[in-house]
Amino acid sequence: MMQKTDSYRFEPVARIWCSAVNTIFGLSRVYRLLQILSTASLLCIPGVVAVSGCAQAAAEGSPTNIQVGGKPRGLITVIPEKYDSTQRHRLIIAFHGRTNPAVRVRGYYDLERYAKTPTIFVYPRGVADAQGRFSWWVPGEGANELRAYALFDAIRARFMQDYCIGEIFLVGHSLGASIVNNLGCARGEFIRAIATVAGGTRRLTCSGLVAAMLIHNPDDRLVSIRFGRSARDHFLAYGGYTGTPQPEEFMGVGCVRHAEITGGFPLLWCLSDQDTTHRGRYYSHQWPSGTGQRVMAFARAG
Repeated sequence: MMQKTDSYRFEPVARIWCSAVNTIFGLSRVYRLLQILSTASLLCIPGVVAVSGCAQAAAEGSPTNIQVGGKPRGLITVIPEKYDSTQRHRLIIAFHGRTNPAVRVRGYYDLERYAKTPTIFVYPRGVADAQGRFSWWVPGEGANELRAYALFDAIRARFMQDYCIGEIFLVGHSLGASIVNNLGCARGEFIRAIATVAGGTRRLTCSGLVAAMLIHNPDDRLVSIRFGRSARDHFLAYGGYTGTPQPEEFMGVGCVRHAEITGGFPLLWCLSDQDTTHRGRYYSHQWPSGTGQRVMAFARAG
């Protein structure tokens, strides 16, 4: 996958220039134009303008909360034991679903042991209602105004400022997958790739291309596969994917690979047939075994 590089010195000028180019040509065309334009135009790749925390002393301890709209939001943060502020780290933000809290999904997502490059993991905590069910948005919020966007913006700003961050990846399951799919569109300019299991998406305006691995069980009874197909089709329509989709077995799961014109932002649509838990219970909405390893392998492809 092609990298989204960082630029730190020309933020005000870059934002004005990129806004004009994106308005005139549209974001998907900008990606195509940038394949042949000069290095200076790389400033217009969404996601390249950021504040760097590289080569500075790391904050003491791991952040356990972050301010969003004047209110604290909880986080589980995992910083490498031998964190090196001179080396760029991947930032992986993993969102939980409606019923399982961050501490539990950290266990069953099983991402951390497969990190082969310097990586910081963040597991945000959703807001629970009176029944203990979690949410990432408030009923009635527009698709382009979900409160989880502000949470992502705050996490990104904080970690880019305090740590040496390179690319950003998002992971989610169920409701967490749906918010990641939405973020992959609404904040695509800042995100390198997403990996989700059993998620849908709301119709909204995309701000940049992302690589995506979307996994769904055709027999899912909680989130129908039609929602997964809708998310897939939304990304395909925006990204300008061309050519014939290619079947691919990705670490034991049957997938179809869609490639857009640059080849840097593939979309893998994967169907899971794992219906039974390790305890023998039928549950087609599960996080399939081995998915953590698949997600991290997909991230390493960049």
